[in-house]
Amino acid sequence: MGTRGGGRTVVGIAAGLFLAGTVAPAQAQNGTTTAVGSARVIEWDLPADVDFNPGAMVVDTRGEDNNTIWFITRIGAQKVYRFNLQSSLMKNGGPARWTSWDLIPDSNTGGIRKMRPSHDRRFIIARTPTSLQEVDTQACAAVGTKLSPATCTSGLRHWDFSDPETPAGAPFVSDIAVDDSRRVFTTGRSQAFPEGYVQMLVPTKVAFTSSTSPINAPAGTVTRWSAPGVDQCQSLGISGFCNSGVDFHPQSAGQNLVYFSDQGFADGSGNVIGAIGELNVSNGQIRRWPMPALDAEGNPVFEPRMLKIDSNGIVWVVTGSGHLVSLNPKNSSGCATGKNRLTRHNLPPGALDKDGWGIAPDSNVVGYTDANNNKVGMLLPHDAGVCESPVPQLENRKLDIAATVTTSPTAVVSDVANADPKTVLKQTTRKNDGTYVEAVIDMPAPGSVDPTMKQPNSLSPLGITPAKSKSQGTFFYAVGFSGGDPTDPTAGPVVAKRVGFVRLGVPERIRDPRDDDDDTDGFTTANPSWRIGHPGDDDGDGVDDQYDGKSSKENMTGYDPAPLPAMNTTDYAVSTSATSLALIASAQADNPTATIAVDVYNSIGTLVGTSGPLVGVAAVTVPTPGAGNFTVRVRNLSGSSVNHTPTIVVREPLLP
Repeated sequence: MGTRGGGRTVVGIAAGLFLAGTVAPAQAQNGTTTAVGSARVIEWDLPADVDFNPGAMVVDTRGEDNNTIWFITRIGAQKVYRFNLQSSLMKNGGPARWTSWDLIPDSNTGGIRKMRPSHDRRFIIARTPTSLQEVDTQACAAVGTKLSPATCTSGLRHWDFSDPETPAGAPFVSDIAVDDSRRVFTTGRSQAFPEGYVQMLVPTKVAFTSSTSPINAPAGTVTRWSAPGVDQCQSLGISGFCNSGVDFHPQSAGQNLVYFSDQGFADGSGNVIGAIGELNVSNGQIRRWPMPALDAEGNPVFEPRMLKIDSNGIVWVVTGSGHLVSLNPKNSSGCATGKNRLTRHNLPPGALDKDGWGIAPDSNVVGYTDANNNKVGMLLPHDAGVCESPVPQLENRKLDIAATVTTSPTAVVSDVANADPKTVLKQTTRKNDGTYVEAVIDMPAPGSVDPTMKQPNSLSPLGITPAKSKSQGTFFYAVGFSGGDPTDPTAGPVVAKRVGFVRLGVPERIRDPRDDDDDTDGFTTANPSWRIGHPGDDDGDGVDDQYDGKSSKENMTGYDPAPLPAMNTTDYAVSTSATSLALIASAQADNPTATIAVDVYNSIGTLVGTSGPLVGVAAVTVPTPGAGNFTVRVRNLSGSSVNHTPTIVVREPLLP
């Protein structure tokens, strides 16, 4: 468990862990199985002139950014970055355009920064140990170069709060969340809230102009709610610091439900186990779900860290005990009334203690980083979980906090970075609680010898975010350190400014795979070490080969097997657009001699396509269905019950 308080420096930890980070492939343990292979990695080195060690990284969860990444550097002269990649990441050397904006240095210059762009992507809001800073990326048209930065005189403003952080000078930095209305949510500890608070800042209530009066924020612009137990966690690993998580629920009414990590929550026996907290901004009510006492393997779960909410409304958190934990706050999910389901997933071990830092849920899969063991990983969850009742906070207190708002200049610089292709070790571990696919980004793949590619030497992956323009199982990540000269095993690590892309592949059936026909990312398929697919899914994007056309985009829904009684039917809803090329529906019975049929009805109940009775597998295609809502009906024409597995595909043209 990470301690709170003093600790070793990030650079010092890195120097001591470089050799220990080069571990042998994981072996089977506790009934688990681990397969070893190759993962595709593409990395970009940015010039580390005065700032380095990128940490937080994000693209939006709705897929609107395509290949635009946002990240922040943690050490030196801190900056925020916008990183734009082309659609095929390695075409013509994979050039990527980056633009940076300077932040204002504060009293603590190292180690911990978080950021999040606004939904419209105009503003970048950064959380530092003593302030919140907001960059207006459209304030100035001029963009400079490394040798001649452009100064934007009104591009940056920051908030300093009248209720300061406590203890004085403590490097408490939580994560940060920005909702669609540009409300900014953070957590912390202050003089008025020494046991913890959740804060909401509304930047739109203060015009983006220069101001010098001591207190410019009107009452209500900054609001804090008491949240005892919220704390900064400090890792004993290479990441240096982990951060208390916070995120808003995008589907809640008014986006007024805010979830946060509570490291200090204690059970009835006084054991500090931590919890996932929920604040309802509209009424100030707070409730918490304690961390499950044990995982399915008998290990304790504690210290929630980073927290993100996926597109299905499930809350995911990475913990100091080396787990990923999920909470479904929307319904009971099979639990008794008043309880909610939590799952817990124990990350595969490494040579060093697990140091879960970043988390990146993406529909059916969950990305994460293990900074100590140099892993960029992905979970396909299987754990059935446990049911828990939320614990209400009995005393709810809030205060409007005054703040000083100041506008300052910022230097704007832009340049291009070229890509470096690499192959790294991939480990696929299958356990009862899930399937884990991990790229060890400082280790070459077994038997990979390719002189055209640089050798892997990246250490301490921190921030991680899904690559929404690619298939599930692809992620961007931030690299904290470089291992120096990969040909010299005694070379110590150096601070890096590097971001990367990894294609892990989807090793098993998922419900809603994201079609990705750029399976090579600019590489040639002649190199067998780059293959990530498997029989039935050659490009590893989760869309079955029988549906996966290279000249179209397939939106597939793969349902789990479900029982269907004899001479009965079951229905599935599907929508198409005006540009849809085809609607394809199929069903497979677990009994290969069973007779089944698949029918498609339009919104007024007219039959528009049928497979007719078929043995074992039935499929029907409706060409150019047009925009509308359809019903897919599966019929069991057999004399006994069968388990049927339906698949529905809507084929769309490729975007230009």
